[in-house]
Amino acid sequence: MRRVRFLFLIWFCVYIWSFASFAILEPTGDSFTRGLNRVGTFVGSQFGAALLAFAIAVLGRRVARTRAERWILRLPLILAAVFALLLIGIIGYAILGPEQNVTLPMHGNVTAPGIPK
Repeated sequence: MRRVRFLFLIWFCVYIWSFASFAILEPTGDSFTRGLNRVGTFVGSQFGAALLAFAIAVLGRRVARTRAERWILRLPLILAAVFALLLIGIIGYAILGPEQNVTLPMHGNVTAPGIPK
C-alpha cells in the first residue's frame, strides 16, 4: 500500500503541475503557433499523469481492502478517461461540427492578382 500511496502522490503532483504550468509558462512562438509550448506541456503532463493513473489502478486492485479504497484508487484513471474523451470530443466537433460560412466585405471590384498586361 505504501507504493500505491507514493504513486498517488506523484500522480497528484503531475496532475496539478499540468494546470499550473499552463498558467505559469510564458507563451513562445509567433503568429499561429504562439503559446503552443503551453498546450504541449499541458497535454504531455496529462499523458504522464494518465500513465501513472493506469499504474495506480492496476496496483490498487491488489492492495485495496475496502470498496472505498478501490474507488479512490480508480479516480485518477477516471479523470484521465474524462480528459481523453473531452479532447476527442473537441477534435471531433472541430472536424464534423457546423460549417462557419464567413463572408468578407468586398470593397470595389475584385480582379486577377497582379497579372501584367
